[in-house]
Amino acid sequence: MTAHRVTIYEVAERAQVSISTVSNVLNKPDKVRAATRARVLAVVDELGFTPKVQAVSLARQGTGRIGVMAPFTSYSSYLRRLSGVLTAATELETDVLVFDHESAALTSSPTLASMPIHGRLDGLIVMGLQIEPGIAGRLRERGLPTVVIDADSDLFSRVVIDDDDGGRIAA
Repeated sequence: MTAHRVTIYEVAERAQVSISTVSNVLNKPDKVRAATRARVLAVVDELGFTPKVQAVSLARQGTGRIGVMAPFTSYSSYLRRLSGVLTAATELETDVLVFDHESAALTSSPTLASMPIHGRLDGLIVMGLQIEPGIAGRLRERGLPTVVIDADSDLFSRVVIDDDDGGRIAA
């Protein structure tokens, strides 16, 4: 007996939206109003929906791709860190998808909210951004390995620079 696979149609029906809205939430989340996006993501979590793309990725044992999200255009220091990530990824033959978050001051990220659902990444690095509790929970539940840099997190591995010690060393 095979387990029932939840479809996009079931998600749309339960969330009371069209299948194109569900698709947009997963693939182009900034095109969907925040309230609608939250409702669809709640249904996705409730039903355990996994798009067919993820099923293919799981069968291949991964995508060979990681995501890096940071306020790159706002803070040049993150571009220097990205350079190091890209160098390491090249050596590991891993593709890197870069997601620019406009500002560290903006906490909500529609893109980050849908990342663990679509299954296009094997891991995620989030630099300088706090991850909202609901999104953090979704990342953990979906098993997307995540590392947080320059932000606090009780759920994920993190790298934090000790500015005080750095100042002492420089002095």
